[in-house]
Amino acid sequence: MDVAKLNQEILGVDLEYKNVYIDAENTRMIRAKLPDGYCDLVRTNVWNGRENHPEEHDIVKYTAISWYREEFVGGVDLGRNYMHVKYKFFELVVNKKYILEMKHKKNENAR
Repeated sequence: MDVAKLNQEILGVDLEYKNVYIDAENTRMIRAKLPDGYCDLVRTNVWNGRENHPEEHDIVKYTAISWYREEFVGGVDLGRNYMHVKYKFFELVVNKKYILEMKHKKNENAR
């Protein structure tokens, strides 16, 4: 059994491991399909200082982006270390009420 299927079995959530390029800087790495929507783990390459300081490495950061059906409801900065980020992402996904909570916060802020 590969790691993706093992994570799916442990978490009880349908996970799609597939790199989908959103644009030049953003790549969706994992999509968790949840009852009320889905949550994406997105990797962002920040091209910071590339022209002025070519010796600097790109900064990579990871974000969990939540969707309620087809509506964007919010994102959470998860940090820069992939292994740590992946476990934080799984914690969010296992809490299946997370998307509804984000949607309620968005609705409250809109008022």
